[in-house]
Amino acid sequence: MGRKRILVVEDESIVALDMTDRLKNLGYTVSGVVASGEEAIEEAEKNRPDLVLMDVQLKGNIDGVETAEQIYRRFNIPVIYVTAFSNDETIERAKRTEPFGYLLKPFEDRELHAVVEMALYKHRTEMELKESRQLLSTTLNSLHDAVVATDSEGRITFLNPVAGAMMGSDGEGVLGQPLMDVCRMKDAETGRELESPITKVLNGEEVVDCTNHTVLVNNDGEQIPVEACVAPIRDDTEGIIGVVQVFHNVADRKRAEEEIRRLKEFNENIVQNMAEGIVVEDAEGALTFVNPAAATFLGYEPEELMGQHWTAIIPPDQEAVVQEANERRQRGQTDRYELALMCKDGTGVPVLVSGSPRFEEGCYAGSLAVFTDISERKLAEEEIAKRQQYFESVLYSTPSAIVTLDASHRILEWNPGAEKVFGFTRDEVLGRDIDDLIVPSGSEDEASVLTKTVLSGDRVGPVETVRYRKDGTPVNVIVAGSPISV
Repeated sequence: MGRKRILVVEDESIVALDMTDRLKNLGYTVSGVVASGEEAIEEAEKNRPDLVLMDVQLKGNIDGVETAEQIYRRFNIPVIYVTAFSNDETIERAKRTEPFGYLLKPFEDRELHAVVEMALYKHRTEMELKESRQLLSTTLNSLHDAVVATDSEGRITFLNPVAGAMMGSDGEGVLGQPLMDVCRMKDAETGRELESPITKVLNGEEVVDCTNHTVLVNNDGEQIPVEACVAPIRDDTEGIIGVVQVFHNVADRKRAEEEIRRLKEFNENIVQNMAEGIVVEDAEGALTFVNPAAATFLGYEPEELMGQHWTAIIPPDQEAVVQEANERRQRGQTDRYELALMCKDGTGVPVLVSGSPRFEEGCYAGSLAVFTDISERKLAEEEIAKRQQYFESVLYSTPSAIVTLDASHRILEWNPGAEKVFGFTRDEVLGRDIDDLIVPSGSEDEASVLTKTVLSGDRVGPVETVRYRKDGTPVNVIVAGSPISV
C-alpha cells in the first residue's frame, strides 16, 4: 500500500511549512499546501488526496468549516480540523460537519500521527460499512420474497418492493403504520383469523413460523397464500427493538432456502478465511473478545479464552514486552512489535502485533490488538541466514580469489583469496573500480567486455588472462563471472 497523500490547508506559511515537515517525517506524502478554502476545494477535486488537514480559521470568502463540509460532501474525502481556537461555539459548529478528527494547536507529532491514522481508519471503516449496508439493501430489494421490519411497537420501518406490492395498492404509504392493521393472517381452510405472529415475538417468543395453510389478507382484501416467518430484532443487550417478517409464496420456498444457504455459506467462508487474529482486553487485562482466527491458530475455541487474562497466551519470558506495550497504550500510544504467543499445547507462534488503546469517557478502557502469524517469514529469515552463513564460509575459506562488484565495477566484497593473489587488503579496495586496480594497460577493452557480458545477465568464462598485483607484477589468472540477481 502506498504512502497516504495529505492536503494541508493553512493560511499561515510558517505553520504550513512546519506541518508539512512533520507529516513527511511521519511517513506521509503532502499532496499540496494551500491557504484558502477556494484553493482547497480546487486542489481536492484535482488531486483527490486521502485526507485533508484543515485550519478552521481561513481567510477568504469561505472558512475552514464550510470548506470541509463541501470537500467531504462533494469528494468524500475525510477532513481533520486544526485550530488554535477551543471555544464552544467553534467546536459545536465544526462538530456539525462530522469531521474525522480535531487537533488543537500546539500539538505533538504523536498526537498528529494518532489523529491522522484514526481518521484514515474511521473513513475506511465507514466506507466498508456503507458498502455493507448498500449490499444488504440491494440484496433485500432484489429478493423475490417480501421483507418487512417493524419497531418495538409493531409499526413498519422498512419494506422491500415485493412487500410494498404485497400490501396492496397503498403499499408505499404504509411506513409508520402498525403491520397488524395493514395485513392480517388467516387460516386458508377455516377462514379463521390467526393471532398475529408479531405480537407473539414482541411478547418474548424467539421465532414464529406460519407454514400451515396460511393466507395474507392485504389492504385491498386480496388473499395471498404465504409462508411467513417472524423473528426478533435485538440490540447489543439482547433487548427486542423490533421484528422482521418474511413472506413468500409456497412455490418460492426452495429458491428462498437456497438463497439463505448461499448467504450463510458466504458469511462463514469470510469468517473462516480471515488471516488476522483480533483480541480485545479490558483495563484489567481480561480478554473480552477473541475472533475465530486468533483462537484457531492458538489451538483454542473462542469461548475458552473469554475472560482469561492476557498472560494465558503470553510466554513468561515475553510478559514484560506486553506489559510495556500496555503501559504505552494507557498513555494513548499505539504500537507495533513482534513477539511469540503461547498456544494451548505450549508451543509458540511468532506474530506481528499492532495494538491501540480504547478510551471511554476519557478513561482507559483497555486495548485492541491485531496480530498476524509470521511463522513463514521467520522460517524464511532463518533460511536466508543459513544461506548467508554458507556463502560467507565459502567466500572466506576458499583459496581462490572471489570478488563481487556493483553495476559500476566498484568492489563490494574482496575475500582472503583475492588478498593473497593480488596483494591488496580488503579495506584498500572496497568501493574502488576493479579495472583501475588489477587490469593491465591495453587490456581495458577485454575486461570491459567481460563485465558488460555479466551485467547483461550472462555468465562468462573460464577465460585465461593476465591481471596485475599490487606490486605491479603480472599474474596469470582464469576469470569466470556470474550475474547477481536481486
